[in-house]
Amino acid sequence: MLGDSSPLTFVQDGNGLTVNLSGSPQALSSISNMALASGCRVLRITHDKNWINDDDLEVVSHGWLRKCNLGTGDYNNDLTTSETPGDVWSSSFTGNRVVVVAPKEAGAGKIEVKIDGRPRATADLSTSGPRLAQQRVCEVADLSDVKHSISIINRGLGPVAIDALIVE
Repeated sequence: MLGDSSPLTFVQDGNGLTVNLSGSPQALSSISNMALASGCRVLRITHDKNWINDDDLEVVSHGWLRKCNLGTGDYNNDLTTSETPGDVWSSSFTGNRVVVVAPKEAGAGKIEVKIDGRPRATADLSTSGPRLAQQRVCEVADLSDVKHSISIINRGLGPVAIDALIVE
């Protein structure tokens, strides 16, 4: 919980995610309205998996459109899409290998992948058959195991989508 170091426990089951605070929340001294401070809190949920979803905290995707609850087999049932050539989706990651996961579908365009500002790959997201979710459309494997920046640029000829990154 942001602004509070009190321990939290959670249960995730068929009913959803239930988070419980162990004890009373700590007072937020920087807020002058204590009634507001005691009644409102922000819970930030993160994960330690080896993948980054298309909408994780470090993702910047100005001009891209979020699509959720599509039921099309994508990671976390969501995508970030762009129909404008030149739009950039970016994030950071730490690892020596990254795989870009995106759907392939008829009429889709191409993406360019840059790591640390350097062009590394181009992927065509089009297919002549049915839509294919969770495709590993490109991989960059010769990286040092440090923090990197990745930029995925819409290179046109049709709409594109980003689903996730797999990091090793």
